[in-house]
Amino acid sequence: MDMIEGGTRYGHGSFLTTGDPGTGFAKPVAFRSTWIKYMSTASNQNSLSAEQIARSALLRKSRHILVIQTKFLGDTFWTIPFIENLRRNLPDATISIVVKQGNEAVFSAHPGVATVIGFPYNEIKKGVAGKLRFLSFLRQVRNLHPDCVIDLTDGDRGALMSYFSGARYRFTYPMGKRARHKLFTHVVKPKLECHIVQFYADFLDLLGLVNYTSEIRYHVLPEALASLEGKTPAAFAEGGRPKVVIHPGSRVPLHQWGPHNYARLCDLLSERFDVFLVGGPGEKEILDQVVTQAKRPPVFVSHTLSLAEFAALCSRADLFVGNDSGPIHVAASTGIFVFGLYGPTYDEYSGPITSRKCIIEKRQPPCQPCVRSYCVNDQYRACLELIRPEEVMEKIQQHFPGSGSEGACPPASCSPPAS
Repeated sequence: MDMIEGGTRYGHGSFLTTGDPGTGFAKPVAFRSTWIKYMSTASNQNSLSAEQIARSALLRKSRHILVIQTKFLGDTFWTIPFIENLRRNLPDATISIVVKQGNEAVFSAHPGVATVIGFPYNEIKKGVAGKLRFLSFLRQVRNLHPDCVIDLTDGDRGALMSYFSGARYRFTYPMGKRARHKLFTHVVKPKLECHIVQFYADFLDLLGLVNYTSEIRYHVLPEALASLEGKTPAAFAEGGRPKVVIHPGSRVPLHQWGPHNYARLCDLLSERFDVFLVGGPGEKEILDQVVTQAKRPPVFVSHTLSLAEFAALCSRADLFVGNDSGPIHVAASTGIFVFGLYGPTYDEYSGPITSRKCIIEKRQPPCQPCVRSYCVNDQYRACLELIRPEEVMEKIQQHFPGSGSEGACPPASCSPPAS
């Protein structure tokens, strides 16, 4: 097993450029703004170490590469530039990917991905039946017959998938020393304490490949737009008031700004905007709480939109407001201007990769940043409760002055976060 140290560190925000990405993606239907391109500094192939050259040679002779990314929605979107860079480095290789079931739509329209397999995360946790389901899934992975596997999870299940895939070359990275690393042929060590997109870029650099882009862009399909129009024609109204998509939920409760704050913000926004309030399948309760506490009903409320339909809705809107959660990354990938309400986590580590954003955060509590599942501060969620709805509205008005459709083209970046 080979251990590689080091790698290129990409500083936060150091790779912003604009222009034609030239990645092969089609422009989303009805997308009205210029693409914002993030380009990381390409690896200097003349300064590769012997280990990097050897790893690169193994990848370049692989005909079928399987990438494993079974983490949550945001992590899956952060994998988009990794896949794009892999495709551009290895244009003759077939690339497949395993993602958490429900996230297949992220790559289903990607021109560089041949096969997308949904990992039945919820099913395999159910006792003996779950173990049998996992064995069945391992056979499905093995039937792909990959030559090489790149595991982006550093988890036990990812390690087992990699090993039983039958691939000759198996790459991963270590988050600490684990026995599962013995199931891989190569373990590389990217630098930590950076955005995960930069982490994956460093991973590719250690494999001797070039990082061409760090852009995250989602391809909105025409059929998703058609399906969305059947559910909310208001999203397709032209010439009216600006449209705002609000997502108040989060998989992590500590990341939620709270229904009372979102209800107040909805009332403030409703004076000038058409409000579309959305959530995931398990977020009906928080949507109901926002609607109940708000004085003005949103134009549209739904917790049943598919991932593709949600992306289609964002592509039709003018701005998005949400917590540190997967949907903010989905929204940013469509080109919409996003307002993120961040508390326990910091933008530089988990923020949306776009210049069209305004992150509102209060870096006052001494417990920040925080990755706990519970709050240890004297004031519960003080890092988020310190953000007032009026303050968020003020930031939105700075970017969307005037009324009607005049706010459709905000500036590209936000003023420094409030403190």
